Amino acid sequence: MIKFETTNISRKKIFVNTLVILLVTILVILAKNYSGSLLNISECKFKVITGLSCPTCGMTRAFLAFLDLDIFSSLGYHLLAPFFFAFAIFIILKYFAELLIFKEINIISKWNLKPKLLILTFVSLISFWIIRIVSEVIG
Repeated sequence: MIKFETTNISRKKIFVNTLVILLVTILVILAKNYSGSLLNISECKFKVITGLSCPTCGMTRAFLAFLDLDIFSSLGYHLLAPFFFAFAIFIILKYFAELLIFKEINIISKWNLKPKLLILTFVSLISFWIIRIVSEVIG
């Protein structure tokens, strides 16, 4: 069972939360309005050198498709991208909620999910990358 606990929030945490929300908002506005031209999005250096996709190839295009609510295109660019972006949205909303109530929200679980989620994320990303490389080499 997951439960939520709140503790008083420090001034430093308020500053960091505000900064993160502002930076993410600015990046989303830039990405949405200027596509790749202003952001100077270039080709993946790993792909240029090796000829193979890196583990995060397609994330930027997937992010832009996700912003347009085109989930199927987003999945086509990178299968895991919508999950990363949904998690990022969750974190931003958590930060925003903390700013509204001036309390830090801790999500506590008896299963200690943080290390398990990190391992799952890493394994998923590497597994997807290996499958992608095999399909590029074969296809």
